[in-house]
Amino acid sequence: MGRRVLMEQFYDISHIEKKGTPYASAILSNSGTYLSTCHKCKSIKVNRSNKDLILVIEGKGELPDYLLCGQYPLFIISNKTLKMWQKYSVTGYDAFPIAGLINKDGEEIITDIRYFDIHITGRVKFDFNKMNVKIKYRCQKCGAVEYNKQVWQFGLAYVKQGSYDESDLFVAEYFETAPLCTEKILDIVYKENLTNFKFRTFESQFMFLNRPPAIDLQKHFRD
Repeated sequence: MGRRVLMEQFYDISHIEKKGTPYASAILSNSGTYLSTCHKCKSIKVNRSNKDLILVIEGKGELPDYLLCGQYPLFIISNKTLKMWQKYSVTGYDAFPIAGLINKDGEEIITDIRYFDIHITGRVKFDFNKMNVKIKYRCQKCGAVEYNKQVWQFGLAYVKQGSYDESDLFVAEYFETAPLCTEKILDIVYKENLTNFKFRTFESQFMFLNRPPAIDLQKHFRD
C-alpha cells in the first residue's frame, strides 16, 4: 500500500452519450429517500443505508451493462459486468442488488438482466498542492467541501503520492461519486464486450472545456 504510481495507469469511468439508450430517469426506495440533505450546509448526500432501490427506466433498445442514472450519479452495472469482475478478481468495491426495474408508468420491466449498485471502497487522494487547490470550508457534519476555485478550474489532476490503496476501482477523497479505475477495467470491458462504458485519462477529468476525446478501446489495445 502507498507505492509510487504512474497516473497513466489510471482512468476516469463514464457513460457513452448515445440518444435512445435506456437509462434510469429516477431512483426510488421502499425504505425512504436514498438522498439526504445536510441540515447544516444543505448539501445533498447519498444515504448508503438504503439497499432496496428501484430504477425507473426510460429509453428503447437493449439494456446496457453500465446504466446511466439521470437523477444522481450512482454506479449501476449489470450482472454480466459483476460476473466478469469476479472472474478477473477485480478489487475495490461492494455490490448491492437493485430491487427492481419499472417503466415511467410504474409497470415492472421483465428482463434476465439484473443490476447492482456499486459502492466503491478503493481510495486515492488528489495532490491539491500541485494542483494549486485549497479547501476553503469543510462541513463538520457531512464533510461537504468548498474550494478556492470552481472544479472546472482545477486543471490537470495529480495523484498524491502514497495515497493510492492499489484497488482496481477507486474514488478520490471528496469526489466519491466519480469512479476511477486501472487499466485492468478497460481490458475487461474490451475483452468481454461490456456496453456503455467510456474512459478518459485520469489527469484530464477536470478538463470540462477542452477535454480530450474518450479512449478508443480497439485502438488502445491494438497499439
